[in-house]
Amino acid sequence: MFYKVYKPHPLLSDIVNDIMIFQCDFDKSKPMPVLPMPPLPEHRLFFYPYDTVNADYFLSSRKISLHGASLVGPQLERLNIQLGYRHLVIKVGFQPGALSRFLGIPMTDLLQVEAFNAADIMSNRVLQLNEELKNETCFNRMKSRIDTFLMERMGKVKAALPVDKALACLVNGKMRIDIDTLAKQSFLSNRQFERLVKERTGFSPKFYARQARFYSAWQLKEKYPDISWTKIAYECGYYDQMHLIKDFKEFAGVSPTKAKTDILQMPFNPNSPVPKID
Repeated sequence: MFYKVYKPHPLLSDIVNDIMIFQCDFDKSKPMPVLPMPPLPEHRLFFYPYDTVNADYFLSSRKISLHGASLVGPQLERLNIQLGYRHLVIKVGFQPGALSRFLGIPMTDLLQVEAFNAADIMSNRVLQLNEELKNETCFNRMKSRIDTFLMERMGKVKAALPVDKALACLVNGKMRIDIDTLAKQSFLSNRQFERLVKERTGFSPKFYARQARFYSAWQLKEKYPDISWTKIAYECGYYDQMHLIKDFKEFAGVSPTKAKTDILQMPFNPNSPVPKID
């Protein structure tokens, strides 16, 4: 088993937050492991070079096989990800709003419940890269190949605007968000600010901040399963526990109590330095 979160190459740090690699061979005598994934504020590029990974859409009850190179933009629905027995995933996590700049398209174009085939948007080069990753045996070299691929496209990336700094505030789940202040700091009217945030994230500023706050609560429960929901609501900036419950039902499709059960049954904890493998 291998698990590591890398910092991107310094030339990518404005666009990429991290690159995560997780590889594990699971016991074939047991059911294939399932990982619950709520809607996240982070936009991501995934590579699955080994076994096929399937996604079960929790609310709409649809099942699909994910592409070997998949782009995930704005999400509205929880997924239950069924991993392969020979599992390798490489995740490129983009900075808030940066995938829009990287691709040169508004995230409203990616506002869909299922992941996109990255080759449809980024060219067949991603398919070639996925094959290269499949044949690579060194995880550090895998990361270097990802860095090289991303840097090949950096010349086409749109420059950052003041609104992009404001997005970092929106994804800070513990902050009370004042949209008027963020708009002024971005040198925009409220209407212009809302339009640009929607272009960068796919959502309105308030909805994007809500999603980020919910995910902060989910992550905190993953990392500290025994912490109370009351404490989580306080730590994540909720007005009260009822607002937290409402967000869990909307974003995770279940109550916080059921979410805890799902989290405890995860085959590994993505927020732990050492994933839990049975």
